[in-house]
Formats: sequence, C-alpha cells, structure tokens
Amino acid sequence: MTGLHPAAWAAALWIGSNANVSLGAQAPNQGQAPPAAPAAVAPPLMTDRPDDERAVRAMLRAFVEAYNAQKPEAMAALMDPQAVLIDTDGNETIGRDAILAEYAAAFAEGPTDHFQGTIDGFRFLGPDTASIRGDFQLVASDGSPTAGGRFGVIAVRGPDKAWKIAEIRDHAVQIAAGGSNYPYLAPLEWMIGDWVDESQGVKITTSVRWMDPNKNYLIRTFEAEIGGEKGSSGTQFIGYDPKAQQIRSWIFDSEGGFGEGYWSEVDGTWVIHATGMTRDGQVTSATQTIAPINNDSVRLGSINRIVGGEPQPDIPEIIMVRKPPTPEPAPPAGR
Repeated sequence: MTGLHPAAWAAALWIGSNANVSLGAQAPNQGQAPPAAPAAVAPPLMTDRPDDERAVRAMLRAFVEAYNAQKPEAMAALMDPQAVLIDTDGNETIGRDAILAEYAAAFAEGPTDHFQGTIDGFRFLGPDTASIRGDFQLVASDGSPTAGGRFGVIAVRGPDKAWKIAEIRDHAVQIAAGGSNYPYLAPLEWMIGDWVDESQGVKITTSVRWMDPNKNYLIRTFEAEIGGEKGSSGTQFIGYDPKAQQIRSWIFDSEGGFGEGYWSEVDGTWVIHATGMTRDGQVTSATQTIAPINNDSVRLGSINRIVGGEPQPDIPEIIMVRKPPTPEPAPPAGR
C-alpha cells in the first residue's frame, strides 16, 4: 500500500483510485460469471417516512419481479382498480382489468423484454400518496438493449393499508444511430457533473462526463489534494459488457495501479465487485457501495478489502456532494 491519507482512501471510493483503496478490478476468468451482489445492501432512503418508503419500494420490486416472470395476475394484484398506464408512445390504458388484459396479451405473444429500473426520486404527496421516478431499461433475451428512458409512478395506500400503483408513465429515449449502450448506462446518468469531498485536510474532486455522443461510455476523472499538496489522480471508464451482460469499469491511476470492476444495482445501491493490481504487483480486491442520497449527494463505502493477500480495515462511509455550477462573470459596467 502506498501512503495515501486514510480520508483520501474513503473520498476516492467513488472516483476509483484502485491502488490505494482496492477499487480496481481484474476481470473474472473467461466464461466465469461475475460475483453476485450481496442481498443485504439496504436501499438509500429519500424521505423522512422510512417505514412507508420501504413498503412502497417492496411493492414496486414485487411488481417488477411479476413483470419479468410474465405473471399479469400478480401484477394486477399490486394495482389500484382505477390505475392508469401510459406507455412510451403516449397511449393510455385505464383500469386495472384493462391493464391486466393488455399485459396478458403481450405475454401470450411470446417472450417480452426484461425490465430493469433504478429509483432516483421519491417523495410523499400526502399521507397516502407517493410519487416515484427513475430510469428504466428494456433488455432483449439476447442481452441487447431495446429501449430505455424515464418512468414515473404514483402509488396510493388504500383502506386495507396496502400500497398499490395508481399510475405508471414511461418516457422513452431513442438509441442513437450507429448503436448505443445508453439504455444500460442510463441508471448512472445521475453521476454526470462535478463532485467534491473535503474532510480531514483532504480535498477530492471528480468530474463525470459522457465519452461520446452515442453515450457508450462514462468517463470519470479525479484528483486528490492532501494538506494543500497534489496527491493521486486517475481516470475511470464505465461501460457495458455484452458477454457478462453487466456494467463494467476500467481504472488507471497516477501511481501505476490499474484494474476493473463489475457493477450491480441492489435496491438503489450500486455494488461494485472489484480487484486490481498496484504498481509493485500486489493484487487488490474489495466490495464497494455507491448510494445516491438525492440529486446532489452520494454515500460511499468499501468493505472486504484485501491488498497483497492481507485483509485491510473497512473504509467508513463518506458523503460526496455535487459542486454548484460556476457563476457567469458579471458584464462590464455600462452594458
């Protein structure tokens, strides 16, 4: 291990300094599936009503599981009798029975695309009404993306105290000409922007951008400043691995470390199974978590850290915040 300040290890989690925080990853052996994400990761809560929020999230998970299992009756059981479905073409289907018939007909025609989604907005509109929004992707059986975009859901709590779906509204995005993995990467689009953490005498800045117009890769660059002096820096590429059918990242840092990582989303928390190598040949591994708290802050953690065969302490969770945009310069006087 090199001598990066412990606070910088924590701050660099989201930016990917693999040599010092065991963040890089080495790809699994060819033909070997990437490790599964641990089921114990808790979702990042976004409201001050944790019990109600967990209940709504559990209901939505059950709905998605029923959809992917092609069980329209199970889906209908989670919908309000007067529910409304607005599809990506703007077509409305009104009433639970009509929606059930529409899904049943679609499933009867043959295999449907697999649904994946990530919640990035959650608020209560009243004691018995919740608004949920996020990103979704539809994935064909061969692993190719077919559509993706934004979704909005209105959930209501009935007299039986159970939460049900009252409205689903989808907004599709078009896959760019020439092919794009954007539908797979859309759940990470919230990361785009400039971020900072300043704690214990350490300042970490990071910037996230799309690499190309087709949105096939995200690029993250980072730089650490410790006690006013420049520290580590590096670059990470985030893309989609069509063979593993999973988001994957590649990392290179200024100290000579490199590696790769496999990403999985578990109830709103991104779990990265990562291994890598330091400049002096030590193999590193870790499990990292990235959980958006809201649009402008994110919670980071790292556990199960090993460097050169030696276990390392877990890194306590830290918070990074989005930097506000740079103000436009004032026009010269008299204009």
